[in-house]
Formats: sequence, C-alpha cells, structure tokens
Amino acid sequence: MKNNDCSRAIRNVLVGLNYQAEHIDQALRVLSGEIDLTNKPLLNPKQLCRLLGISRTTLWRLDLPSMSVGKVKRYSIDAVITELEKRKRSNNNGEGHPVTYTEVKNDK
Repeated sequence: MKNNDCSRAIRNVLVGLNYQAEHIDQALRVLSGEIDLTNKPLLNPKQLCRLLGISRTTLWRLDLPSMSVGKVKRYSIDAVITELEKRKRSNNNGEGHPVTYTEVKNDK
C-alpha cells in the first residue's frame, strides 16, 4: 500500500470514528514523520502556564497549538514558541524580539 493510500485509509477510519479533522491531520503528520515527538516532552496546561508566566485564562485566550492525549491537552514547546514568534512578527511588522521563557522542572 502506498503512503497516500495508507493515509487515505487511516483518514477514512478516523473520520468514521468521528475524530475532528485537525486531530486527524495531526495524527497523519506524526505517522509520516513530519512531526517528531521523540525526546520532546509534551507539557500539560499547568506546566505551559508556569513556563510562559501566564494564567490558564490567558492560555485559553491565546488558543495555542495543542494535541489531545486522552482527555488532556498537551503542548509541544517547539510548536508554541514557533506560533508565538509568528504572532509577534506579524504584530511588529517583522521587527519582533525572540520569545523568551523560563525553565520548568517536570511535575510529578
């Protein structure tokens, strides 16, 4: 089975299971290797809020890229920083400064 045929078959199964289109696309990107999740921790909302120094309400308002792991949203720090950089550049006509964040210890 070719990659396109395989992707189409996976998409059809997930659509049949009522998965949202954005989740299907994200799953296919992970499976194709476009998104590399190896050795990149996913942060829960509490960890991301602490890392960025924002409240949960602000996190919700920012509507940052996330993925669902079970019933919990998880955030890739790379995707979040890329999105914030993109927004900052568009707000400052390309003259934005790099987004900074603080280190967070893993919650256990």
